[in-house]
Amino acid sequence: MDLEKILSSNSNFRVIRFFYENPQCLDTYKNISVWTGLKLDAVKKALKNLCRHNIVVEHKNSSVPGYSFTNDTRIVAKIKSWFKQNTAQKNSRFKNS
Repeated sequence: MDLEKILSSNSNFRVIRFFYENPQCLDTYKNISVWTGLKLDAVKKALKNLCRHNIVVEHKNSSVPGYSFTNDTRIVAKIKSWFKQNTAQKNSRFKNS
C-alpha cells in the first residue's frame, strides 16, 4: 500500500482524516459527506478506493451501508505516523478545497 499516493487525493485525505480523528465512528456516506465537506460522489469514490486498500471497512445492512476505520493495527500505525509527520502541511494544502 502506497499511503503517500492514496493521501495525495484530497477526497481520500479528508475521509481518512475524518476516521483518523473519529476512530470509533461508524457512519454513512451521506454523513461523511457532511462532516468532510465533500460532495456525495467524491465521498463514494473515496470510500470505494479506501475499502479496496483496507483503510475503511464497509458494513452492509438492509438499507444503507455504514463505514468505519480499519482495525488493522499495521495500517492504523502507518496512518498515525503519517499524520504526525504531515498534518500541518496537509491541513494548509486542503484547508479550503
